[in-house]
Amino acid sequence: IYPNEYMKEIMTSAYFINQFFNGEYICEGYPRNDVFFNRQKEKKIRQDLKLMDKEVFVYMPTWRGLVTKKENDKQIAEIDDYLKAIDLQLRDDQILYVKLHVFVTKHLDISNYKHIRAFPSEYEILNIADCLITDYSSVFFDFANSRKKIILFVYDKENYLKDRGLYLSLDDLPFPQVTSVKELIKELNLPKNYDDASFIKKYCTYDKKNSTKLICNYIYNENGLLINKGF
Repeated sequence: IYPNEYMKEIMTSAYFINQFFNGEYICEGYPRNDVFFNRQKEKKIRQDLKLMDKEVFVYMPTWRGLVTKKENDKQIAEIDDYLKAIDLQLRDDQILYVKLHVFVTKHLDISNYKHIRAFPSEYEILNIADCLITDYSSVFFDFANSRKKIILFVYDKENYLKDRGLYLSLDDLPFPQVTSVKELIKELNLPKNYDDASFIKKYCTYDKKNSTKLICNYIYNENGLLINKGF
């Protein structure tokens, strides 16, 4: 299942799927993204979590892939320092949910922070965020469906691009980039002021509120629906 033509081209090539797979591709929105089109669900989650009077941010950074203890400890300390600095500058009406890789999470005590909470296991919690903070993670493709603000916190941009690289240039994305906590806090307190229409058209092409239903209808309906053109 691919939510846009770009993703289909990249994934089928990068994983060599087009060399051995003779089946059909479904070009349709990801089922997990249906939640971004459900404003009633957003309201209910906010009520259940008692966040109706809060501004909610979510931080979902990429794990840097450092598996040695020395390098992983360095990454944990670095993230902890950033979170402490962010926590001190958030207002009492602002909450930051943090979702980190398990290798990092198990070594950080989120309860030490005042305005920061651990991200719940339910992905749909992302729907209540007023702003997403990420970096090189593909989560911004999903969250863009909300039409809410996205900030790229790329404090290690030069080293990451040198060591890992990306399929896309960050500078071609519409989202603001920040490299320090001071810049991040400033951007968090500014309204969304960029145009992401072209981005959404290209990368969220088939995402919609009923993608799950349409995919299930296709899989379980012997007559099927049109493939590779969106439903």
